[in-house]
Amino acid sequence: MQGEYRLYTSKSVNRPAFLAAIQDQYANEEVAGILFDIYPNPFSGQTAVRLTGEYEYQPHTVEVFSAAGARVRMIAVPAGIGEVTLDGDSLVAGVYYVKVTSGRVSSVKRVVRY
Repeated sequence: MQGEYRLYTSKSVNRPAFLAAIQDQYANEEVAGILFDIYPNPFSGQTAVRLTGEYEYQPHTVEVFSAAGARVRMIAVPAGIGEVTLDGDSLVAGVYYVKVTSGRVSSVKRVVRY
């Protein structure tokens, strides 16, 4: 899948608690939840989170979690804003998870900061 990166290690790594119930989706499966894109991914300075579909014009929150599960950033986005820019200058290089929530519906995607 374009924009997807997998990291392999010989050490056992536990999934962060907020991802425990989430299974990886195949590219051809229908995904229920909030549809959003992260571009560019991977990124070095800034990346944009763009919402699409029915949740684009509703209020939502954008949270960024480290690979260890610690929340490193939270942005409350008012209704009508369909794109949020994440500044990566304060983030160290690595894998992060972006969680977008609107009401009781949420979706998570991986993003890589280099």
